[in-house]
Amino acid sequence: MEISLSVSTVFGIARSIGIMDVIQRGVTWVLFSQAYRISTLYYNLRNHLGRSPEDIADYFEYDIYWQPYHLNKRINAPQFWIKAKEERKFSRVLICITAENKKIRYQNSFPIYNLGAVPVEVSLTSVPFRNLGFDYEKSIVYTPYDKFITEIVEIKGENGEDIPVPYPTKDYFHPFDRLEVHMGCERGFVEKWDEVFNLQYLEMQINEIKIELIGYSLNPFVRSMRRAIFGYRIIAKVVFWKRNLVRARQITEELGKYLKEDKELMA
Repeated sequence: MEISLSVSTVFGIARSIGIMDVIQRGVTWVLFSQAYRISTLYYNLRNHLGRSPEDIADYFEYDIYWQPYHLNKRINAPQFWIKAKEERKFSRVLICITAENKKIRYQNSFPIYNLGAVPVEVSLTSVPFRNLGFDYEKSIVYTPYDKFITEIVEIKGENGEDIPVPYPTKDYFHPFDRLEVHMGCERGFVEKWDEVFNLQYLEMQINEIKIELIGYSLNPFVRSMRRAIFGYRIIAKVVFWKRNLVRARQITEELGKYLKEDKELMA
């Protein structure tokens, strides 16, 4: 007995047992994953805890990270990072972190023991992530807090002796956000292929291609025509992926330029 199956039937069976999903997942991974990884590497290099610490109370350097993912992993709360400068050691340091705006204050106070040159990280469990809200009719952006206040409350030396806290005992830090990401116009953190990526650098490259395509002309008519033709972001996306499918050639070259410039600045 012969059994004949139409093409639509074969595709229907494949879809029902998940084969098409596996194929789609594999194809998208091959085409896009390398560009996603390069974009994430750029973000991690610029935004990991301790990369650009602030000084406080003469003896310490600290940093605060308020995003929901850090180094490709989801975290439960904003993170605080601190270490002692100049190889000094302290048996106990009491710290108070406050995140506030005009309507509310979130606060974490905690001691850190045996603080030295090795950094210590603490989860700020009372502080929410900076998820923004929007009132588009009134053009208002709502933030859970506008600034962090870090205060060194008490210091004990390596042998337990009291050390006066040098002035200023407090430092103020104002977090910033890309509104385009929170508004859904651009992508930030995404979870795909069971991995975490940050696509802000990828989106920045698309923005630069859009500017490149529009170009500049002294002729007002030519300028308006170029904006009308190339002003759509979808065109810049097509150009970006034409340059970066599979091997992510262009975005990798741009990252290499950034790393070279950053190395020269740090030298």
